[in-house]
Amino acid sequence: VYLSSDFMDEKYFYFIPMLFVIAILGSFIGRKIVDKISQDKFRKLVLFAIFLISLKFIWDYLG
Repeated sequence: VYLSSDFMDEKYFYFIPMLFVIAILGSFIGRKIVDKISQDKFRKLVLFAIFLISLKFIWDYLG
């Protein structure tokens, strides 16, 4: 859909296979982590990651 509608520039096409592999690996690693730690700890870890990312967005906006 994105490619046929020209939403993505051709210079970024080579990222698609790499991002696909990263998504598969991330899903696999995430499932392994969820099996090893409690749901509450995983939730706190995800919320902390979102907090750090939001701080980075604020920093970029102000800087």
